[in-house]
Amino acid sequence: MLESKIKGLTAAVEMLTKAINDSQALLTQPTTEPEPTPKPDTTEPTPEPLPPAIDPVDDPAPTLSDADLNGLLLTMSREGHKTTIREKLTGFGVGRVSELNAADREMFVDWLIELGEKA
Repeated sequence: MLESKIKGLTAAVEMLTKAINDSQALLTQPTTEPEPTPKPDTTEPTPEPLPPAIDPVDDPAPTLSDADLNGLLLTMSREGHKTTIREKLTGFGVGRVSELNAADREMFVDWLIELGEKA
């Protein structure tokens, strides 16, 4: 049974090789393309001036992704800050980081980064 499958696959590979070799001749033949018709002479409109550049200081500060925040929480917890982290979350009125609203999450992330820098 295995030998018949191998023979079938061998035949398929041989047919594929032949098809590739036959198509190589088609790919190497020069093609004749019609010459493009000339376009009438038109004047390009002048582009509008670009808007002023955005000051990079106005860009919002990047925040940690959920995966990065969870990794930082795990690291800080392993370094002995588990109780401090729980107390901070209780101060926000939540039991888990995922329950924080956007503004509180940013404040918590900033606090957590500061805690990590002190450690």
